[in-house]
Amino acid sequence: MDLNDIVVQQFDGIASFYDDRSASRQKYLDRIDDRIIEFLQNETDLEALDVGTGTGTRAAKLKSALSVRKFCACDVSPQMVEIAKTKGLDDVRVAGMPHLPYEQSNFNVLTCLFNAFGYVYPESARKETLRNFYNLLRPRGYLFIDVLNRWNLGEGVSFKKSRSKVLKELLLSMLSPKLEYGDVMFDLVDEQGVLRPAYFHSFTKKEMRNLLEEAGFQIELESIVGYDSGETRGHHTEGQLFYVCSKI
Repeated sequence: MDLNDIVVQQFDGIASFYDDRSASRQKYLDRIDDRIIEFLQNETDLEALDVGTGTGTRAAKLKSALSVRKFCACDVSPQMVEIAKTKGLDDVRVAGMPHLPYEQSNFNVLTCLFNAFGYVYPESARKETLRNFYNLLRPRGYLFIDVLNRWNLGEGVSFKKSRSKVLKELLLSMLSPKLEYGDVMFDLVDEQGVLRPAYFHSFTKKEMRNLLEEAGFQIELESIVGYDSGETRGHHTEGQLFYVCSKI
């Protein structure tokens, strides 16, 4: 099965309890949302797009907190989109990265959150996705994106990961003919209790910087946000990667 098909099935399989499952990372999610709201609080008449919206819960939160004229959203999972359509967003569609069905220069805010970008395969598609993000934004538009940090070992609370596990994941990605460096395959339990194959890609700071800058973005902010605490951390092994980028 193609990895992109696996991603659709893994999110279809958890759509009904996705919000409950995400609650274990609520401090992290709230902190990212608060940073976006703080950054845009003085902006008016925004047109926004949330790519990889999931159930649309966070997009709806951002819409209610900001001066938004139109808030669109899309996700690769049809089951997620059905739920997102109930959240009061203006336009919710089934669409996967990098092929997004929107006109160029149509938005001044684009969000891609909770490692939605990390479910895009392969690297060439990730590069194309960011180029498309750039083209979808108007001049002086903003991209807000957070991704899984490959070297996030946790803060010593509920999320913990050893360096040896990271190295094992990297080795497996090198040995598998279907994977690229930094790809991870794992088992996910769906709503029927069935184990399904699942996928994500993890990123380094250097990798993300190169991808964003190659696409044309100017990085306005790069920060490490604790996965348990939601606090800004000083060491690159203590959280996930969050970026605010602008289109010049």
